[in-house]
Formats: sequence, structure tokens, C-alpha cells
Amino acid sequence: MTRYEFRHRLFNAVIIAFSCSVAQSALTARADSFFQLNLAELIAKADWVVVGTASVEEGDAKIRVTEVLKGDAPMDKIATRDIIKSTLVFKDEDQGVFFLRKWGDNYWPFHPSSFVPMSERQKVRDLLRMRKDPSPYVDKKRYPPDENIVFQLGELFGGFKVTCKEFPQLESAGTVWNYFEYVPWNEESKVVLKGTVDENNAAVVEVVTAPPKSEMAEFYQRTLKEIANPYNRVTGPYTLTVESRVPEKVGKLNREDCVKYLHECLESSERKVVRQAITALAKMRNSDSIVKVESLLEDEDATIAGLAIEFLRWSRDKRAVPVLCGLVDSHAERYPEGHMFSDGAAQALQAIGDPECLPCLERAAIFGVQRAIEALGAMGRVESFEIMLNAAERKPEKCAFVDYALYGLVRRSNKKSEPWMTSTTWNIKQGAKNIPRWRKWWESNKGDFKLKNS
Repeated sequence: MTRYEFRHRLFNAVIIAFSCSVAQSALTARADSFFQLNLAELIAKADWVVVGTASVEEGDAKIRVTEVLKGDAPMDKIATRDIIKSTLVFKDEDQGVFFLRKWGDNYWPFHPSSFVPMSERQKVRDLLRMRKDPSPYVDKKRYPPDENIVFQLGELFGGFKVTCKEFPQLESAGTVWNYFEYVPWNEESKVVLKGTVDENNAAVVEVVTAPPKSEMAEFYQRTLKEIANPYNRVTGPYTLTVESRVPEKVGKLNREDCVKYLHECLESSERKVVRQAITALAKMRNSDSIVKVESLLEDEDATIAGLAIEFLRWSRDKRAVPVLCGLVDSHAERYPEGHMFSDGAAQALQAIGDPECLPCLERAAIFGVQRAIEALGAMGRVESFEIMLNAAERKPEKCAFVDYALYGLVRRSNKKSEPWMTSTTWNIKQGAKNIPRWRKWWESNKGDFKLKNS
């Protein structure tokens, strides 16, 4: 066996083992999409989309291009960057559509599904045409809804435009971590950042233009500090501009009709269509879809129910508080059974940050709901301290780790924390040992204990 064959088989074995371990776990929509990108996702992520034939020899992998569908690829042979990764995607004489991403001066198949057979070529062409005018594709008689159409609508109406002339690879910065999870949905603005790489190859990023207290500016600054480095071929100064504004119209399709179409997709029997519709509405930051999405909170498909909860968390909209509190209350008593609902909804309530949800979170803390306890540490009131401490004394087997939240309340208070408090732990036995100390401290300090803002 040659060195190449050994490396090739070893890499395949690792990928297969990793894939199997994920498949056996409780898959989320994100894990599923990581291993199975649809055609529209591949188009969105690729710099070049070409039709051709693969040529694979030891130490060499190339694509003989016969048609360029996206990008400025030459009508010639394209040498791919890494033969190991390339041969995981295609083999010698494979004919079809290749999705390639730029890496320095080279291009490579960036995902295990970066090659599809020739039978998919027309679908790829249709999806590329849809990017110019999606209006024909929302006609359900001509084009039955599928995950590709729905995904592409979310991309087209997402409204985030990122440009960077010096290092175009940074234009995907908002997709490394989904911008709609971190940027307030009502923030439509323009942000300009300047960055470079210091002598230690660390990213230095400065916000040049942004509205006051812009969370979008903070998000992109944080993101660039993670990815703008020599490993990603960022080697010098650059300017990155982000514009956030959901378009009123793309081609002949207006936003209102697009939202209506996506609402109808939420009722589809095709599970992948429903999942993509939830995500597309989140990309559009469409808070008015809350009621429609709430109907999916207890869907029999756990992935859809989980995405519905995530949608409400991302929205940070107070209109979602009543239904989320109901979800927490209905599942908390059986915790950790149904933890996806109780923890997920409690986490969403923390993101929304409405004080009206505090009684609900306090009730959940009594049953040991982890995310409710975390939320109380961040946004709880003075009364929350006594409630959680009482729960820990009554049910240490479930609630001893409230010391984590109690420490959070102390740090937000007018009192100084003490060294022993920093030994908070998620270990139940260790946490239970701290309960008497917390009771003693609380009895000595509760008289004038006051909280600052969360």
C-alpha cells in the first residue's frame, strides 16, 4: 500500500466513523444540514459551479470543465487543492456538476456533497436562474415546493450584504455563525469595519461606522476576530462593509408574497420543506411569523419543534413570552424528561429578557431545569435567590447546582462575592456541600441585598 492509499483510506475511515457517531445521536437540523447540503446551499457557498469530468491520478486531481454555471472559472482543467479531500467527493471519470470554493490561488470541493451527477444539472441551472427572479418558482403548480426553493428564498430576502474587496473570502463572515441568531431583527443599518493582522498573526478589528450600541457591529467585529487571520489567507489591511436591510422586492417577487408562500410551506407534509421555511423566515427576520411558527412548538418531528423554539429565541420578541412560559410550565415537572422543550424555552425567555417571565423561570428552577436556573442568574430578581436556595435545600439531588445562579446574582448585586463562591459546579455532590454556606451567607446579607440591572 502506498503512502497516498494509506492516507486516503485513513481519512475515509475517520469521516465515516464521525458521520456514524453523529447519525446515532439526536440529530439537530444543523447537524443534518452539515452532512447533507442541498443544491441551493451548495450554490450559495460555492465561488465556482462548473460542469465537467473528473480526472484523478495519484497525487493529482483535476476537473475538465465543459460549462461554467457560476463564477469566472476558465474553460480548462482546474487543479483542486487537496487530492485527499477531492477524492472523498469524486472519483476518476465522474461526470456532473462540481461546486468549488476559492482558497488562495486554488479551488477545492469544500463539502462531501460538492459533486452531483449530470442528472442534477438542470436543477442547478433553474436555481441559478431563480437567483435573478424567484417569482416563477413560487407557483406551486409549476414548481412543487422543495427545500432548495425555500432555502433560496431565505437567501434572497435575507437582506445582509457583505463586501470586502481586499479579501473576498470574508464576505461569508455572517454565515460562519448565523447572523439572524445574534443580530436584533429590527436593526437595519450599515456598518463599516477595518481590520488587519498584527505581528503575532492575531486579528485586529476596529468599528469605523455604526449606529450607537449596534449589536450588528459587535457581532461582525467578534466574528472577524475569529476568522480574519493568515490561516484564512487574510494577511493585511482590509475594509469590510455590512448592509442590513430586507429587500422589498427581488425580481418580480415582493416580500409580502414571499412571506405568504413560506407560511404555506410551514404546513407542508415534507419535513425538510418545513425546516427550511422556519429558517428562511428567520433569515428575513420576520417577527410577524411568530404565531405561525408557534403552532409547530410541539410538532411530532423533534427537529421542527426545536427549530420553532429557536425561532422564538432569535426573534427576541415579547409576544412569544406567554407561549414559551406555557411550554416551560408544561414540561418542567418531568425534568429532565422533555428537556429539549423546558431548557429550550427557558433559554428563549432569557434571550427575550422580559421580567414578566421571571415567575415561570422560578417555578422551573424548583424542578432543576438547568436553563431556567442559568437565566435566573443572569436576569433574576431578589426573590429568585430565596426561591432557588429553598429548592436546593429541599431537592439537592436536582437543584444543588443552583449555586451557579446564586453566584450570578451576587455578582449583579451590591455585595462582594467571596472566594468560596467561585467554586460553583455542575457536580451535584459538590454543589450540595455548598448549600449550608449559601444559606448562612444569605441570612446575613438578605436584609440590604439589592440587584443591579442584568
